[in-house]
Amino acid sequence: MFSVGDSSATWARQSKLNVFFQTSVVSTNDWAKEKAFGSELATSPISLFLTEEQTHGRGRGNHSWSQNSPSSALLSSWVFELPRPPRSVVTCRIGLAVEKALTATWPWLHFSLKAPNDIYIGKKKLGGILVENLQQGKANCLIIGLGLNVFESPDLPLATSLFENLKDERFLSAIDWEAFLDRLFLELSLAVSLSAEALSSSEQMALLSALNKKVDLPEKFISVEADGTLITAQNRIHWSEL
Repeated sequence: MFSVGDSSATWARQSKLNVFFQTSVVSTNDWAKEKAFGSELATSPISLFLTEEQTHGRGRGNHSWSQNSPSSALLSSWVFELPRPPRSVVTCRIGLAVEKALTATWPWLHFSLKAPNDIYIGKKKLGGILVENLQQGKANCLIIGLGLNVFESPDLPLATSLFENLKDERFLSAIDWEAFLDRLFLELSLAVSLSAEALSSSEQMALLSALNKKVDLPEKFISVEADGTLITAQNRIHWSEL
């Protein structure tokens, strides 16, 4: 097995990203926010913060992100400079981007998206996303915190990892992991490039499919509107309100 944090940092350097790596931090998103708009990030419009262990990883709201062994999960924050503030639908696009990258790399696994920020395999949670927008004067940057259980999952009944589902190291090699990071970088970059736009018809359908693939939904989604509003037979709620 390879070290997820170290392997990801090596990939980022080879991909010419502005990469920051420490073996242990409090939270990659907090670390990225401290560095945002500083001279160290000025060398590239895209920066990646990586660690092998978070002592107080953050999720959405008051939720936290936990892990078992160091180097067993992807603990990352991707920082993109933006020419203008993003629309709230950027969070929809980010979730879809992660689901697309996973499905493209391991198409035989049943990935799905749970609004607003969770990635599932079957009935179990694989990872979470925390998107934060920062502004300083006319400057904007988007911080995308992504945690994925790779080799291990926390001791929680509804948590899982990639390795638990692949069941074979041949399908989770360092080469496969780099291929996933290549696709993830592509999908995130495309999503961020459209951050000021409403969802297109094809994006709405792709989101609808990713959401409805979750196997234990209490009710299926009927549609996703251009502003990120989710429609079921009984409810109408905007993505940002979840």
